[in-house]
Amino acid sequence: MRFLFFSAQYLPTIGGIERFNYDLGRALVGEGHQVTIITSELSDQPTHEFDQGLEIVRLPSLPLMGGRYPVPRFNRKFRALTQEVFSSPVDFALIHTRFWALSLWAARACRRQGIPSSILEHGSGYLSLGNPLANTASHLYEHFATRWMSHYSGLFSAVSTEAGQWLSTFGINEFDIISHAINIEETQRQAELGSWDVRADCGLDSSAKLVVFLGRLIPDKGLRELAHAFAIVKQQIPEAHLLIAGDGPLESELRTNQQDGVILLGGLPHQQALSLLGQADVFCLPSYCEGFSAVVLEAVGMGAALVTTTTVPAAVALVSSPEIGTLVPDTHPDTLATALVHALTDDTWREKASRLASQRLEQLLTWDNTVRQLVTIATDRRAEVK
Repeated sequence: MRFLFFSAQYLPTIGGIERFNYDLGRALVGEGHQVTIITSELSDQPTHEFDQGLEIVRLPSLPLMGGRYPVPRFNRKFRALTQEVFSSPVDFALIHTRFWALSLWAARACRRQGIPSSILEHGSGYLSLGNPLANTASHLYEHFATRWMSHYSGLFSAVSTEAGQWLSTFGINEFDIISHAINIEETQRQAELGSWDVRADCGLDSSAKLVVFLGRLIPDKGLRELAHAFAIVKQQIPEAHLLIAGDGPLESELRTNQQDGVILLGGLPHQQALSLLGQADVFCLPSYCEGFSAVVLEAVGMGAALVTTTTVPAAVALVSSPEIGTLVPDTHPDTLATALVHALTDDTWREKASRLASQRLEQLLTWDNTVRQLVTIATDRRAEVK
């Protein structure tokens, strides 16, 4: 089968959706399918290329909001590239996600071309833009975009049950699951390529206990609460350190209020980030909401024990009992601190939790399973269209 993936952003831009497209695309190619990824142009990347068996087409775009919201430029080059994409038969299109301008165009274009498609939901809450007025405008836009998508496609899917349930906010109550997943062996191989000794680089003792956060530095991730919680942890475990990797609007605030034992690493290349996860004793993600959180799978694949909130679907999928990981009910600093102190001081629990979580990961969330889900959906959707 030939698949089109529409994604306004793609590698080398770093993010969960970008990695999802790359990993799922490679898994499909490995099963003998064809995958074309249609994304936005980047000044330092070719317009059309093949990478790891994936065809990548980058369309002319305007990089609004510092590149965070690319908008298609419907010029002659855009028309020529999209005509070429549609010149060969397409079996199914997967559109990421509801709010990108490219996604709005893709839903209508696929309808006109007679290509069955599905809009894949990755989130479980409204987009947050940093101030109430902008958030209100963003919420209204999301409702408009979803109605547009419903008109032209009508088929929705989600990377988790939680992401699918979020669609009910927009009146969508039926959805398929196309799970996020991981290839543990490939993840570990990539980590070896980015190998570095974070303890030595940060001037820490080789016996230092490491709690790691990896992700975008935004309020929704519970970073302020985590920093307050770690002050409590540090009083009880002097050799503990919190390593925060990533960038975002909270970075300057975190640096200004940087506490003892908290180290800000900034944004890291993906391979180096995986190596960091492999050196963590505990990976902590105290988010208020998540669509899935692929970094949880990477952390487990690299051997870290989990402490997250119950709003992280990837952790909920893996942690079926307290011996596999810790899911806390809220982001209160005392709640987080208690969970972190237990995870750092109980070596037996931590080692067992890491092993059991890794076993569940290999059983439940593999790209082979996701490929089967997508191919089944595509086959059924094509039959309905015919």
